[in-house]
Amino acid sequence: LHAELKEICTVSFRRCAVLLQEQDTVCELALDKGELRRESRSAPLCEIELEWIAGSEEVFHALAADLADYLSLTPEPESKLARAMKL
Repeated sequence: LHAELKEICTVSFRRCAVLLQEQDTVCELALDKGELRRESRSAPLCEIELEWIAGSEEVFHALAADLADYLSLTPEPESKLARAMKL
């Protein structure tokens, strides 16, 4: 309980977000742009996130697929933290 916290990596970014509504489904579309850092290494961060808020999950997944196709997006299975830890 008295261990000292030690920073092992950082993730810093700016987020621009808007709410989208399709039928009764509401989600947040966010653009994150910044940098991942660990020790002396860094990597740029630029990603789009779509987060379900309310309504039909089926409609949400269809909207996500449509946006991915329209914008030629590639899913990123790893979190920002996991990517920073790999630096």
